[in-house]
Amino acid sequence: MPQTKLKVTTSDKPEARLAALCTKALDAKSGDWHAATALVHRELAKAPELLERLAASTVDAVVTDYCRAAAHRRRGSYFKGQAPKAPHRNAALIAIGIQNWFDCPLPSSVRLGDCDKGELAKNRASYLERVASNQQRADWLKRLMKELKPGKTVEQSMSNERIDEISRQRGVKAEAV
Repeated sequence: MPQTKLKVTTSDKPEARLAALCTKALDAKSGDWHAATALVHRELAKAPELLERLAASTVDAVVTDYCRAAAHRRRGSYFKGQAPKAPHRNAALIAIGIQNWFDCPLPSSVRLGDCDKGELAKNRASYLERVASNQQRADWLKRLMKELKPGKTVEQSMSNERIDEISRQRGVKAEAV
């Protein structure tokens, strides 16, 4: 069987080039994504500059995600009064504890200390939206708990259709679940 060759696009963004390459490969392989994947891997092996740029872009995205997750995990410490309270503690340590409030990351990824009134309002709205969405999810799960048979899982207790019916009764939107 002859090898299919694909032309790599000249876009500056490696992700756009990869997306175009994947689309072309999928078309060339008549929708067989397994074969298209193999074809893209072969083509990437012939385009080391693209592969290198994709790797750098992927590492950047992963680092960003890990830093964001670390900031999220750390967020709780800002609300637990981490500043030393004993009078014999160094004033510098107390200042560090106070600074933590300014460094507290908000949902928009902006430090609390860098927020103006508009940014605070935007983050408040984000928190309020989460409250409503989480309340809706909590109510939905409570309703499912009432229908759960003792010692059984959800799947063993009710059908997918029943869950859908409960969801509609409670006004649970698919995106909220």
